[in-house]
Amino acid sequence: MNSLAFTTYYSYNDLGEIEWIINKWVDGKYNTIKYKYDLQKRITQIDFLGDQSIYNYYKFFEYDDIGRLLNVYTADNSSGIDKEKVAEYEYFADGTVKRLELGPEGDKVQGVDYQYNERGWIAQINHQNLTSTDDPGGDGTNGLPLDKYGMVIGYNNVSGNIASAQNATAQWNGNISWLMYKMYGVTTGGSLVEIHILMIM
Repeated sequence: MNSLAFTTYYSYNDLGEIEWIINKWVDGKYNTIKYKYDLQKRITQIDFLGDQSIYNYYKFFEYDDIGRLLNVYTADNSSGIDKEKVAEYEYFADGTVKRLELGPEGDKVQGVDYQYNERGWIAQINHQNLTSTDDPGGDGTNGLPLDKYGMVIGYNNVSGNIASAQNATAQWNGNISWLMYKMYGVTTGGSLVEIHILMIM
């Protein structure tokens, strides 16, 4: 039997929200994760604290007036001085995520676009062709790099696409019937990898 490696401790505030987690190793080293909330019980700050201050790392979260996450920042101090934006969210009118942009202002590294079917189930992430003309956000022509991956997810739509060739079974209950994705720069035999997966339910 493996010996005990570390122990995790949890603490909650009077509202039942987790306020900190401590991971303590048998050699005495530890790290702590602390959480801060606003009056709407949304996380506004997470502190990642090592057993040495050089390992400390802080994340900050901003929301819009209706509670949707808008921006995520990181910093090397708990006050957020000189914090740097690392993620920015955009939404459709129904509240689903439309787009996520990753990286600091002026040096963003990736845009991620989301598409949904008529039931609100996620149906596409970016575009499987990985081209700026097909990408919903136009990445590659808007100052952001071309997408690094794209995915199409199928449920009950099994005709007129790769699912029909694979005899996929339509799923009407939210289960995924099939999916297809491509990753930029990943090759096999000199060709870009495009993977088709048939989900057997």
